[in-house]
Amino acid sequence: FLALNSGGIHSYQSISLLGKLSEAILASGMNVRTDSKVTRFFENYGYDEGCAMCFMLATQPGASQDLKEWAIRAAMQRAYRPKLVPYVTNSQMNIQQSQSSRQHSWIPNGYSFEMSALCKGLYLSVARLLRPIWYKPAVVVTEGKIVKRGLTSVTTPTKVELLLDDDIIQEINQPLKELEQVITSVFKKATESVPVKGGSSSPVLTTAEAEELAIRIEERNIHSIYRLISRTSHLLSLLSC
Repeated sequence: FLALNSGGIHSYQSISLLGKLSEAILASGMNVRTDSKVTRFFENYGYDEGCAMCFMLATQPGASQDLKEWAIRAAMQRAYRPKLVPYVTNSQMNIQQSQSSRQHSWIPNGYSFEMSALCKGLYLSVARLLRPIWYKPAVVVTEGKIVKRGLTSVTTPTKVELLLDDDIIQEINQPLKELEQVITSVFKKATESVPVKGGSSSPVLTTAEAEELAIRIEERNIHSIYRLISRTSHLLSLLSC
């Protein structure tokens, strides 16, 4: 931006957080998994946000293939794993009870589920991509009117008016398609089929059983997000036809 004062016109350039992360990832190159500058970025702004920004870089128009691949590697290395944790306080018990209703009792009694930073980052990315249209009406439907003509009545045709032009639809749909491709490549197991619960039915899980069930719950959540993106993208494509 430009600023004017007694000394003349001064030009300033501000780099966004996404731009700073992009520079750090490109500078690290193939060492992005262990680069201290990239790790420090995640620590400063949170691992959830770090993963979300990596997803946004991977779907950014005009981004190089190297940047897209290295951004995903950076997120995967710092994503951590989902966990099922035994609760010991009343507040944790309330969280577990609310989660059980959403997860259809996949979470055993006495445990609370913690998503990985990667899954939380995916949620944030999808929310930001869908934000421009989530509460915006896409069409206006005007019902036909009954018009009397002598002794007879005629109903005029229903009018459907699209509120999103092709340019806006394409601007929204393109990153959604890119993210859909990223999800299918990164979370292949979660997108190929609907994850099933399986595992032990014992009320007390071993460490290995808890880890396996936590992964299955997260895969189920990712599958739901994938279906939302896929159907939204398909709907936008239909609107632009």
